[in-house]
Amino acid sequence: MVEAAKALDAPRTVALVDLVARLHGRLSGLASEATATSAVSPAEGAALRVVAAAPEGLSQSSWGRRLGVSRQRAHALAEG
Repeated sequence: MVEAAKALDAPRTVALVDLVARLHGRLSGLASEATATSAVSPAEGAALRVVAAAPEGLSQSSWGRRLGVSRQRAHALAEG
């Protein structure tokens, strides 16, 4: 995606970044609404899905990589 953005001219790149930001905001809002009555936050739900998809187990580092977060953030989620 980064290479595709580099190939665009500046106005198109700005428009693409704006679109992605708006979509992220909408998806975050939908996730928050869907979990409003749940004891599990959207971040915790994502973390649990990663764990469930790896029956062989994961280190915190590999868990963090699969979540797209640092090892420290993965550790904080695990303690949460």
